[in-house]
Amino acid sequence: MLPDREPATAQAWLAAHPTISVVARDRGGGYGEATAKALPHAVQVADRWHLMENASRAFLDAVCKSMRQIRIVIRATTIDPKLLTAAERLQYEGYL
Repeated sequence: MLPDREPATAQAWLAAHPTISVVARDRGGGYGEATAKALPHAVQVADRWHLMENASRAFLDAVCKSMRQIRIVIRATTIDPKLLTAAERLQYEGYL
């Protein structure tokens, strides 16, 4: 663990480890630039958590945009929210 989230700290640590060839990182905080300066030969990739978060968000956005049309096609527009559990109600209301 580094003592802080400053790009300069990350850059110094990376520069001290020149054999690193792949850096998994998030997209923010100037880490891309720090990595490029410290390890110009290294390949930069999205870390697993952010990759899954971004993919999940994109999928849910697509589903939300299409849900009304999907319900019309499958004739599920007559769902009575009173019959749903609290979790189902939150999910149902989020996709309207």
